[in-house]
Amino acid sequence: IEAAVQTESRKHSSDEYQSSADVIDKVRLGIASSIKSNVNTVLGAEFFCCPAYDRTKPVHTFWDLGYGDMTAIWFAQSYGGWYNFIDYAEGNGRTLADWCITLQQRGYVYGTDWLPHDGVDAIIHRRLTGDMSRSPEQMLRAAGRQVRLAPKLEKTGRINAARTIFPQCRFDAAKCSDGLQRL
Repeated sequence: IEAAVQTESRKHSSDEYQSSADVIDKVRLGIASSIKSNVNTVLGAEFFCCPAYDRTKPVHTFWDLGYGDMTAIWFAQSYGGWYNFIDYAEGNGRTLADWCITLQQRGYVYGTDWLPHDGVDAIIHRRLTGDMSRSPEQMLRAAGRQVRLAPKLEKTGRINAARTIFPQCRFDAAKCSDGLQRL
């Protein structure tokens, strides 16, 4: 990235003032565009399309829990031979009660909420739940949601799982843009 910033800076004459933040932003956009272009070439144009919400299929959610850092939620449906990521939500400083309201406001018909393996730990997530006696899993179940825990995998297992699934995924480029930036 540093080399790209220097190259971009040299393109402009000394009388064209650009802050380093402007140059860095240009480089980041160029890198993001390049990544999207390469992914699109490798996986095909279907990867960044707009899979439609199918009201006859459940929407499953995939969570990365956080309170001080980001909570991220991916919304996906499986149909047509694809894992269709139709939406994404993120934020920090919000409780699980807040997230349940957000999910209700989306208006989807839900299936399973997939939590990370530590979703059973009430102490780690006490700020997220607002309660040291109940875990995120317990709170979501109490709210009437169907919850499963993703298994704990080593780093190579997580990478291999992503490599296996990723070519079968399609993303709504507009609704999932923040999540795609985080990847």
